[in-house]
Amino acid sequence: MIKVLIILILFMLSGPAYSLDFFSPGIPSGTKIRKDYVMNHDGCKGKNLSPELRWNTPPAGVKSYAVSVYDLDAPGGWWHWLIYDIPANVTRLPVNSGYSENGIGPFGTHEGINDYGTYGWGGPCPPAGDLPHHYLFTLYALGIKKLPLPSESKIEDIIPLIKKDSIDSISFTAYYGRK
Repeated sequence: MIKVLIILILFMLSGPAYSLDFFSPGIPSGTKIRKDYVMNHDGCKGKNLSPELRWNTPPAGVKSYAVSVYDLDAPGGWWHWLIYDIPANVTRLPVNSGYSENGIGPFGTHEGINDYGTYGWGGPCPPAGDLPHHYLFTLYALGIKKLPLPSESKIEDIIPLIKKDSIDSISFTAYYGRK
């Protein structure tokens, strides 16, 4: 019995030595997204800035990161942002990291073409009268340094590659609606 207990304790102590954490100081999980991060078109009056995002304690073997933002409530879903090839030593994206006209972001990162048809951050702007939409922010820890992608790749074409090379991922959700 003691031998079994010792083995069980050793097994529990040998678990992962990390706890991947992912959050936004400007958008705490479960809260309403501030106007700073909302799109500025089609009746929405935001600044369309990508929020600051932070993470820490990566799993072993991480060679890069990717971050996606997806509207769970849009019919068929809606990709708002994908930034990838984030170097392994980066643990923070500052406010407005997600704006580029050519798909090249900070730290040598790349961005996919969102469902607005552009590179970079495309903030929330659900149709007037809809119930608030929920936005899933996901951080992927990848075991590959650079994704083998051509420029002008759409997010929906990139996500399967990210999931294939993902060591771990973590998400949080926030919401936005307008009347």
